[in-house]
Amino acid sequence: MQHAYTRSAIAALALAVGAANTHAQTVRFTVKDLGTLGGPLANAFEINNKGEITGQAEEGTFGATNAFLYRDGQMIDLGSLNSFNTGSNGIDLNEHGHVVGSALAPDPVFPGLASRPFFWSPETGMIDITPDPTVSSLGLASAINDHGVVVGYWRNFAFRWTLEGGMVPLPALPGAFDTIGDPWAINNEGTIVGRSFNTTGQVVPVIWPATGGIVPLSAFGPNPNGWARDINELGQIVGEVTNTLGRTEPVLWENGAATFLGFLPEPFLDWGTAEGINNLGEIVGWDASNSANGIPTVGWYRGLDGFKLKLNDLIIDPDGIWDIRVPLAINDAGQIVGIAVKIGDDGFPIPGVAFLLTPVVSMPCVGDLNNDGVVNGSDLLLLLNDWGADRSVADINSDGAVNGSDLLLVLNAWGECPN
Repeated sequence: MQHAYTRSAIAALALAVGAANTHAQTVRFTVKDLGTLGGPLANAFEINNKGEITGQAEEGTFGATNAFLYRDGQMIDLGSLNSFNTGSNGIDLNEHGHVVGSALAPDPVFPGLASRPFFWSPETGMIDITPDPTVSSLGLASAINDHGVVVGYWRNFAFRWTLEGGMVPLPALPGAFDTIGDPWAINNEGTIVGRSFNTTGQVVPVIWPATGGIVPLSAFGPNPNGWARDINELGQIVGEVTNTLGRTEPVLWENGAATFLGFLPEPFLDWGTAEGINNLGEIVGWDASNSANGIPTVGWYRGLDGFKLKLNDLIIDPDGIWDIRVPLAINDAGQIVGIAVKIGDDGFPIPGVAFLLTPVVSMPCVGDLNNDGVVNGSDLLLLLNDWGADRSVADINSDGAVNGSDLLLVLNAWGECPN
């Protein structure tokens, strides 16, 4: 006989057995050094749902860097657009493993090299996507979706590019002080977010809807400055805006409204940004100090419960050698990539290490969702909060959904956990 459980019924049951703090800290992360291309430093910028990663890594001791694609445990050098085959940066990738970014190419007018937007795939290799290679200017490709639509900026305008259709300029805000824009993310619907100049010369967060046009995102107070840095398939957007104290603060835009995400409760942390959001609504970013010198950047994770947590408190690091400072992206499996400081074998800190965090759920006994040693009303409320989720610690039987089966497991385990 099957049982149908409703949220209201479970809520009543939870209240009957007692409510408690629903903030569970059950997720921990293993941490992995992705390595380099031969030099000492590397940065990881983006990860897809297959666990493929792109970024930049040093090739040797002279500081030259190249874009990489990390796949199947190997860091692949994607090369560059010049005869030296060096000087590139992988900024984003899609589910097909296609990478976009910037690479140094010979300037057609002036001596030397200039940064140009590139597209890379196994079939095409790295190609310059500018419409006229004889024009001297700077640019980069900042994002790509699963349909192969690339966005970025070139010369004095933001663009949208496809392999078949080439480059098309994106509109600027009406009456803008300058036409240049900086698109930074695109979802599969084709909605683009980033920043652009307004009429008074301020750089404001904007959205380029899939249907066309450009719209400024809501800001706070008299200062509209900000930057929309990521968008998921649900249309949730994260980034930064200037708060009433004139400091950059992490923000979430959803359903037409903007919400400050606040700062971690540590001394002097008073500015920062939200860098990435996945399709479940988990967010990563970093906080720093505008009011005090010498305070290192602190990376954070915001779970589905709405709490911001310091990533250094969540990683499994028995040797104490990791300092997760700048998380930049999170995929739907909860894996996080970015830039960390790590203590090397010689005892000295390595200032730029490309890291991968992978979530590990730790549960001392079945049903003890908050790891407090007892299965009780607190765990029942946690299960209720995640009801229907397709990836959650409350999916105890790992069948892909939090439902009545998980509820029965909690009820059957009720009481003290065995030692």
